[in-house]
Amino acid sequence: MHTYAITILNQTFIGDQPEPFFDVVTFLAELSENQTQDIVYLKKLATETQLMPNYDDGSGQMVTEKVAKILDVYELIDEVQFEGNPEVNSRQIVPAKPMDLDQFLATFYSDYVYEDDFKD
Repeated sequence: MHTYAITILNQTFIGDQPEPFFDVVTFLAELSENQTQDIVYLKKLATETQLMPNYDDGSGQMVTEKVAKILDVYELIDEVQFEGNPEVNSRQIVPAKPMDLDQFLATFYSDYVYEDDFKD
């Protein structure tokens, strides 16, 4: 097991409708080499440890976050002591004009999305 930083892209949903609000979150995890290539495992880990709980928006609609993509996974060279899977960086991106996930990725991450390297 080695220490990795995993960067994910979360998208906000109100009810079943995706909203143009995105969070880019980097967190730490102890992973094996096989786990770094298991996109389903990484999304599950991110969902269990990095998403805020669902909440009611006040008008009866549930607001949820979903892991949209694994953007990057890289091994840390330095030894770092931590418990759980701490978030080490996060930023919310609200594009100037509404965009869907594909438009967002094309605009902000057109050069590289880790998850896409593992598609058949």
